[in-house]
Amino acid sequence: MPKVDFKNLSIIESLVAINRRYSNLPALRMKLRIGRLLFSELHRQFGGKLKCFVSGGAPLDPHVEDDNEGEILVKGPNVMRGYYKKPKDTEEVLKDGWFYTGDIGYIDDDGFLYITGRVKNMIVLGGGKKVYPEEVEEVISKSPLIKEMCVIARKATSGLKAGTEEVFAVIVPNEDAFTEEEKQNKELIKSKIATEINKLSEHLADYKRISDFMLYFDELPKTSNKESKAKRSYGENSFYFKRR
Repeated sequence: MPKVDFKNLSIIESLVAINRRYSNLPALRMKLRIGRLLFSELHRQFGGKLKCFVSGGAPLDPHVEDDNEGEILVKGPNVMRGYYKKPKDTEEVLKDGWFYTGDIGYIDDDGFLYITGRVKNMIVLGGGKKVYPEEVEEVISKSPLIKEMCVIARKATSGLKAGTEEVFAVIVPNEDAFTEEEKQNKELIKSKIATEINKLSEHLADYKRISDFMLYFDELPKTSNKESKAKRSYGENSFYFKRR
């Protein structure tokens, strides 16, 4: 068996060398892998079936281990066989025995599952970063100046981000939080809400922060499943800002 000089190797390089050196041992031929033992916690966080990471052209995000949200998949005898007489719809949600729920979530250290959003509402920014509107709404809607809000994607029209999606919000002010004099000044209301957004955004990653917003002085229209959508009229045209 060849010897390995570990003096000039990093910890990770040493582990790789150990794994290669002892890969032919009987115990390891029975699929007992050192990497799976040494990094059991990492394997658990990624579902227990992680084999490798592939990073093409650039290093992986150093914070990848902190971003453990993803689509929730379900497998078991309780999962449906498919949609009745809708094979295409079935193919979209059932893959290799797994049901793709369309919900975004994560599992905490105690094993509890948290649902944080929906895949269809996800905003994909120009750099590939993903933003879940529900997460932003949960943080910003804590302001007493905001009655309700809807975070959506809007295409940037200027600057370096032109043509890509940005985080936009439609906000209904809580008029009870403003004086009668302030209610007459919409610019003042928007300014005060902007200050609140900046303060609360400290709890969000930079790329998740709202780029711009508009005020809507009425209850937000709702879809049949009570999902918010916002409407604003410009002259003869009406534009609906809504989630996909």
